[in-house]
Amino acid sequence: MNIKPLFFIITTALPVVSQAAWFTDTSLQRTYQALIDQQPILAWQELQIALNQNQLDSQFWVPVKQEILSQTECGQDLSNDFSSISNIQVSFIRRFGLSSQGYQLKISSGRNTSDQNIALVSPNGRRLLSGKLIALAQYQEFETDEMLLKPPSGVYQLEIGQNSYPIIASMDNNKRWLKLEHNPHSPSILITPPRNVIGCPEVNASWQWFDEQYNMLGNRIPIQNSNLSVPKETPYSYKAKHLSAAVELTEYQNGTKINYIQRVAIPFSPENEAKQ
Repeated sequence: MNIKPLFFIITTALPVVSQAAWFTDTSLQRTYQALIDQQPILAWQELQIALNQNQLDSQFWVPVKQEILSQTECGQDLSNDFSSISNIQVSFIRRFGLSSQGYQLKISSGRNTSDQNIALVSPNGRRLLSGKLIALAQYQEFETDEMLLKPPSGVYQLEIGQNSYPIIASMDNNKRWLKLEHNPHSPSILITPPRNVIGCPEVNASWQWFDEQYNMLGNRIPIQNSNLSVPKETPYSYKAKHLSAAVELTEYQNGTKINYIQRVAIPFSPENEAKQ
């Protein structure tokens, strides 16, 4: 849903005096008003306040969040002070599969200049994930165990060292972006990607091969079509033990890359591996 036409109509059809009284006294009134006034950074701050002070269903505020992102280079203009977190990624993952159905949160990081504690705190104040970043390590990641319940929507806190950075996040529980079609002769993946937010990276879909310990092998292999047969061979020979398909949506907040990922585990038999 793109709400930009709504604000365009309001701002062009109403006099300035009328605009100030257009929105009723609701929790999101100040957020809407800031957008009308073409102040997306203020709208972002007002949205954080509204979500911290009220229990709001995500269906009412996600379109507003997306509009703010579209007006701020996918969120990259929301903060100028993110030098300490520019290598951090936070991923909200939903899994589907015969043996694995649930949710998972992950923090990953590239090279950092100093040792720092890191944590992710939920909107209800629960510390979901914590670890310690080691200076100069090429890559580090921390992840939760599989969660049966969907992580709550609202304002998370990404704690790094002594600093805390808000992240506004919501996982849509009702929409599946990809589905495994169980055709016994030729199983396939059906992809229905989410709508891309204007200014954000394109939604991408890919195959991912993993070894026995679920370490990813090589790079993701792009999926170009919305309905594609499952690969019958692997480019990684005997090392490949697991296969999945994933769809990823990306945005930015406070210099942090935020990923929303849906992943389907695909039955894969070692007998189908490509021979060396």
